[in-house]
Amino acid sequence: MKKAGKAFYILPTGYLAILYTALIFLLKQDIRPLPVFAGASFLLGAGNVILAVFCSRKKYEEFLEKAVLILKYGMILFYLTVFILGVSVWFIGTFLGPVGTIAALMFAIVDYAIMIPGIFYGMSWLVLLIRKKDISLKAGIFHGILQCLFVFDVADTMYLMAVKKKKYCRITAGILVLTIVAAGVSGVYFFCV
Repeated sequence: MKKAGKAFYILPTGYLAILYTALIFLLKQDIRPLPVFAGASFLLGAGNVILAVFCSRKKYEEFLEKAVLILKYGMILFYLTVFILGVSVWFIGTFLGPVGTIAALMFAIVDYAIMIPGIFYGMSWLVLLIRKKDISLKAGIFHGILQCLFVFDVADTMYLMAVKKKKYCRITAGILVLTIVAAGVSGVYFFCV
């Protein structure tokens, strides 16, 4: 197994940083810098996709595992916030007719586009696991499908990391607890306030 340098982590962490910064501006209702953030996230996302494919060929297992963790676990709060925004837009938009549905659909399309680098890291890692015979081809296909679906991608990553590979169990347990608490708090806030 080849060791990835620390510079490799610039792409996944930079991608997260750009997305969270854009989300903060969006929440502050300052949309002026959003085109710059969209361009930067596109470039970093494309770089992440290329790096994910490259690393599966060079067998950087540790880097792929950590990149999957960074992107899948790191995006939980982002997607929770964007989901609440999307539902809010949809509820408000129901009074505006089809405009709300179109806006909610746009949120979903952007969400899925943002997921693509994480999907590629997950797929590259799965290819590596299949090559090493850690999982079967059928299991790899099943997990590959799950990596492409909202919510299931994180649950599948948690399963693969903590149960199958028996790695990062404490981090996974902590993230799971925090996610449940954050979802509960945001659900109470959204529906009661």
